[in-house]
Amino acid sequence: MSTGDDEYSRKRPFVKQSGGIGVQRVDPASDFAKEGSDDSICRLRDHQLAEAILETLAIRLNPTLAAYRQLEQQLLKLTEPERLRGLLRAALRANDVAEFEQALAG
Repeated sequence: MSTGDDEYSRKRPFVKQSGGIGVQRVDPASDFAKEGSDDSICRLRDHQLAEAILETLAIRLNPTLAAYRQLEQQLLKLTEPERLRGLLRAALRANDVAEFEQALAG
């Protein structure tokens, strides 16, 4: 693998299996970037905040897969950046998944 490929992998670490043959790189923002409108930029920001919350929960609290998927569905529906930022702070402070779920419900 050349240095350029390594640099690309670091910048875009998201991959998915494509038909069982090879690996296709996936940019999670690609759908949003195609539109280029203010609305798509806001949706991208919201998506990135939700992803940051989910990553924080996964690293800190290690929820079950079912709990993670349920939280993912709920978080990806949210569109208020201040609410999402508050939930990121709650994810950093929570002692367990139940405590974060209370913040999400509140």
